[in-house]
Amino acid sequence: HHGDTWHGSGPNQSDARHRRALAVHLLQRDVTFRAEPRPDYIYGRYAVHGSTAVGETWFPVTYSPEGYRSPSIADACSEV
Repeated sequence: HHGDTWHGSGPNQSDARHRRALAVHLLQRDVTFRAEPRPDYIYGRYAVHGSTAVGETWFPVTYSPEGYRSPSIADACSEV
């Protein structure tokens, strides 16, 4: 997400329970990194030098109309 995204929640008032969070970023399968300017520090760490491709290692395909899923997702779903 963008660094300027506003976040907020009430205070954690429990001494015994830790705050938990899960974030999911869904992208279109044909998305690419921009060549110039290079991606910022948040997503730039996932960019391969000299390429604009978005790799499935960091951004696995969870759904496609053709039924394709990245192997890591397909394996995880086959165990359910």
